[in-house]
Amino acid sequence: MNEIALSVNELEFGHKKALFDALSFCCRRGEVSAILGANGRGKTSLLNTLSGVIPPLAGEISRSAPIGFVAQSFSSAFAYRVIEIVLMGRVSNVGLLQQPTAKDESIAREALDTLGIAHLAEHSFQTLSGGQRQLVMIARALATGCEMLILDEPT
Repeated sequence: MNEIALSVNELEFGHKKALFDALSFCCRRGEVSAILGANGRGKTSLLNTLSGVIPPLAGEISRSAPIGFVAQSFSSAFAYRVIEIVLMGRVSNVGLLQQPTAKDESIAREALDTLGIAHLAEHSFQTLSGGQRQLVMIARALATGCEMLILDEPT
């Protein structure tokens, strides 16, 4: 049996009031799970709570593995290259006011290669198609070293 990577017990979440009462479930390593529902019903709020972006109103979330989060959209006011966007996933490994190391760049390039988009490394993120942008954001999440991915509207 696969180890539990994420356990949710009696979770209540939302911005000011709970969207659901006492939600409980678990996700095991190697599993693929989906949350389905109509627009505006709280799927993104749940994912933001699971990934730690917003705190739960009540209940408990236990993570036995680092989690990578890919938001449903990402835009930048600056013309970053793809490799720079992916390197942003290494921020927790880079000291304050430090530059990414050669190891950080190697990990970022490996993430791009894993997704078959290494050829886009030097392209401007702003020039990519929507699907290519999503792949870059997944590569950025993988570059964090996470063992679990949470994808909000990945397609």
